[in-house]
Amino acid sequence: IFFNIETLLDTNKQFLNSLEENFDGENIGEKFLKMSPNFKLYGTYCVNHARAVSTYKSVIKSPDIFNFFETARKQKECKQLDCESFLIKPVQRLCKYPLLLRELLKVTPDDHPDRSKIKEAFDLIEKTVAFVNEARRQDENFQFMRNLSAQLPGLDYQLASPKRFFVEERQIGYLGMKGRRVNTRTVYLFNDLILITKKKKSATTLEADFLFQQSTCEPSETNDTKNSLHLVDKKKETKATLVFGSCEEKEEWHRIVQKLMADLSKKEEADRKQFEQDRLQAVILEEEEEIMMSFKSQSVRRGGSRIQKQLVDMDDEVNQSLAKLNAN
Repeated sequence: IFFNIETLLDTNKQFLNSLEENFDGENIGEKFLKMSPNFKLYGTYCVNHARAVSTYKSVIKSPDIFNFFETARKQKECKQLDCESFLIKPVQRLCKYPLLLRELLKVTPDDHPDRSKIKEAFDLIEKTVAFVNEARRQDENFQFMRNLSAQLPGLDYQLASPKRFFVEERQIGYLGMKGRRVNTRTVYLFNDLILITKKKKSATTLEADFLFQQSTCEPSETNDTKNSLHLVDKKKETKATLVFGSCEEKEEWHRIVQKLMADLSKKEEADRKQFEQDRLQAVILEEEEEIMMSFKSQSVRRGGSRIQKQLVDMDDEVNQSLAKLNAN
């Protein structure tokens, strides 16, 4: 529940001591600058915050634990605030620092010696807040995929993946391969995947899934399915039709899916090129090491010039290979 709260407490004590030490109101920016790297410790706490609250709500179902927290809440120091109210405080504190520095900048003259440091501290803490927000977003995304995966035992691959992120959930008409009637289904769109599910009171079942790497998504207009998109998994040879309420909704969803597919293709191509470059550089380093070992074992007078020529020739081959790889 409290995670790294003691580390945060120590960090804030150090910061407070720094502010109070030789305080003259002229060097606040400098003090913020010195402490700003430590503010990333908030990231760990903020990422865990949702789990901390969930755990707290779970454990207070026990009468003994509930009474413990109630007794603490009634103490004078707690000011009638419950544990959940205190757990959010570090999250709020991090968000207040940029606001404080922004207001400080407004009242600090341009020629003040501390202004540039206040501005630098403001920029650094804004980056820290952005870093923490992104970490929280990624964690929430990962937890969402884990929870959804637990409801869909029919998946034959790991849904929760660091490279996968959730885009949206939408209720869409669905017509399967053997279906004759359009039924409303819950469709989950990810950056590389479409999941079509059927929600029941007691469970959620998987109707179909389409990985972008092996699937297509194109408009399909028939007498029975207007405003629809046709999905085809070329590897598994499965098909499905998604039927939308309007032409505008269909076109909007089609644009989103096509962009996700294009982005995924570009990412995979960039990863492939990077892999080839890394592999080639590894080969180069290995060959250079072999030549240098050979160089050390030979007389410099007898073989030095020949080995230097080998190195030059190898560098030329490397440059040509890299140029060809970048051109592709």
